[in-house]
Amino acid sequence: MKDGLKVTFVDHSGALGGGQLALAQYLDLPSDLERSAVILQDGPLTARLRAAHHDVVTLGPGTGRASAIRRARALRDALDALAPDVVVANSLRAALALRLSRSRVRPRLCLLRIGFTRAAMPGWRKALYTRLVLPGFDAVLANSEWSASTVPASLAHVPLEVTYSVSGSRRVEGNGASSPFTGDRELRVLSLNRVAPWKGIHVAIEAIARLRAQHSGVRVSLRVAGAPQFGEEDYLRDITARAAASDGTVDLVGHVDDIAPALEWADVVLSTSIDPEPYGQTVVQALCAGRPVVVTDQGGPAEIVRRVGGGLLVPAGDADALAQALGSLVRDPARLAQLREETAHAPAVYGDDAVVSRLERAIRASLQQTFDGAAR
Repeated sequence: MKDGLKVTFVDHSGALGGGQLALAQYLDLPSDLERSAVILQDGPLTARLRAAHHDVVTLGPGTGRASAIRRARALRDALDALAPDVVVANSLRAALALRLSRSRVRPRLCLLRIGFTRAAMPGWRKALYTRLVLPGFDAVLANSEWSASTVPASLAHVPLEVTYSVSGSRRVEGNGASSPFTGDRELRVLSLNRVAPWKGIHVAIEAIARLRAQHSGVRVSLRVAGAPQFGEEDYLRDITARAAASDGTVDLVGHVDDIAPALEWADVVLSTSIDPEPYGQTVVQALCAGRPVVVTDQGGPAEIVRRVGGGLLVPAGDADALAQALGSLVRDPARLAQLREETAHAPAVYGDDAVVSRLERAIRASLQQTFDGAAR
């Protein structure tokens, strides 16, 4: 039964990036809130939301300063019509649009899905958000403790909560049509990431090659499920050449809409990002599906493994360390089985039910300004 609290989520893009996918997955889940969404540009996200019969308003195409001003006015009009009790920016760019709109809707919350790091945010952009945009918000909701830790001290007056991110996670019992790895077949390794240089797919491929070169007879295969975004085609060509030289041990399958079959196939899932991941959605998906992970020792993925177990940590960009970690699992199937048992702790913290409860508790708290303040 709905409790009458009206919440509108605002996103700057109609594309299906990580934050937009998290929003769509959240809106697909049941809630006591009356939820709506305003999307600044049309695209696959809006098509998906409409197909699922969500309450969504699209402000249409447009680029440039004049279009930005028009969209800001249109956003204010849309919020006036929807009359929400709380408005939530699903990204920093959506937060900027909300500030430009001069909407009077309060409380105003911002979901932080990125770290305030030099690699992720140039100085001028950091200044824009910390000096002009976020001071006008009633709270920042970070997707991880790591993301929260990067928020500058100049925003100490803005309440900061960690709410994690909906990932569409679900438990997958067993191992599909295959039995758990016991050393009698190849170890099946899955990379479930966008094909981009900073995601470190090349590190994973190199690690497989070094593992096979250092230990003759080791049977291991790597499946890469992911695709590049615009401008990353050169990296895809590089990865394709590396896969072609792998003697069939590396399989590039491209983007997959349904990740369940890929997770069912896998014995272990990798997150090999060179730069810190703010959260680690695929890590959560793997753990909640009962699949152990090997992740770089930084950012959200390391935070997740340290909290609930179920994985191994390796230095970022270190193919030798990754090869050694995978080799240890090939040689010691009992260790892999132990990690698999540890994954049972993940849904209680990072599963969708837990995350939705945490997010909506923060939304309700914004009405009384009764945040826990645990992130500070």
